[in-house]
Amino acid sequence: MILRVSSAVVVCALACSGARAYFTANLAFGSPQDSIGTFGFAFNDTLTFNFGAPIQIIGVGWDTTLHTFGNSWASDAHIAFSDGGTGPGATLLLDVNPGSGIDAPAPSSGIHFTVQPIKLADIGIPDININSGILQFEFYESVDDILGADAQWNSTITVLYNVLPSPATWCPFALGLAALSRRRRA
Repeated sequence: MILRVSSAVVVCALACSGARAYFTANLAFGSPQDSIGTFGFAFNDTLTFNFGAPIQIIGVGWDTTLHTFGNSWASDAHIAFSDGGTGPGATLLLDVNPGSGIDAPAPSSGIHFTVQPIKLADIGIPDININSGILQFEFYESVDDILGADAQWNSTITVLYNVLPSPATWCPFALGLAALSRRRRA
C-alpha cells in the first residue's frame, strides 16, 4: 500500500537558530504505517512529501509508537529517508532505527520513542541536499521475519530544512547584479 502526502497533516513554521533561519515540517501521518519487508520491498508503506523546490535537510526528529508482530524485533524496524525514487531506484539518504538495541519483540502496548529534532551536523552527518524537492519515507525491516507486516508505526516525523535556490532563481539575481555594476561604471 502506498500512502501519499494527502494522508499527512503538514504544519510548517519558520524557526530561527542564531542568525540562520530554517523551516520545520512536522509530518503527522493519519493512519498507521506497516513495515513488511526489507528496504525497497514493493509492499512496504511509503509516504511521499513534495516540498515544491530543492531542499537541504539539516535535522530530523520523531515521535513514534512502534508495534511488532510475531517474533519480529524492535531493532529490525527502520524508517528510510530517500529522494523520492521507488524500490531499488530510490537513493537512501538517511536511515533511522528508533528501536536500535531492542533485540526482542515490542510489548503489545508498543514502544514509544521521542527524539527532539537533532541537527545532522551536531552528530557528524553532513546536511542532505534533495534537488528534486521530493522526500520519501519508507517503513521497512532489516530482517523479514514473518509473512505480512513485521511492525506497525504511528508516527510524527520532524524535518528541519532549508530551501535551496534553483538555477532559475539565480539567473534574474545575476542579471540584476550585472545591470547594477554596469550602471555604476557609466
